[in-house]
Amino acid sequence: MSDLPTKTVEGVLVVHVPDVRLTEETRIESLAGDLITLFNKTEVNHVLLSFRNVKFMGSAMIGKIIQINKKCKEEKVDFRLCEMNDNLMEVFKLMKLDKILTLYKTEAAGIDAMTGKKKGWFG
Repeated sequence: MSDLPTKTVEGVLVVHVPDVRLTEETRIESLAGDLITLFNKTEVNHVLLSFRNVKFMGSAMIGKIIQINKKCKEEKVDFRLCEMNDNLMEVFKLMKLDKILTLYKTEAAGIDAMTGKKKGWFG
């Protein structure tokens, strides 16, 4: 079973990737498998993957994210990413992945968007 830190907030499954570096093939495969298993077991249709701890990600992990996104679309699961550092965000933009993946600066912004909440002047 997965040891990924998770929580459910207002119907959104938030999964925190604990790794700082995602470069080793065995860890990437294990993480991708854990994510798919977790997504298959949840009843929630909104998943927000947080990269708060991740400082560096290899291309193999980026490929896995794209595969997971495709699988989520097939299963009608709303899959989005959040809390990437500026360097990772820049890589995703340069690769034009921001066109196929939905990225949020913060976890709160992702949850708000997925639950349909709109922030007003005072909220």
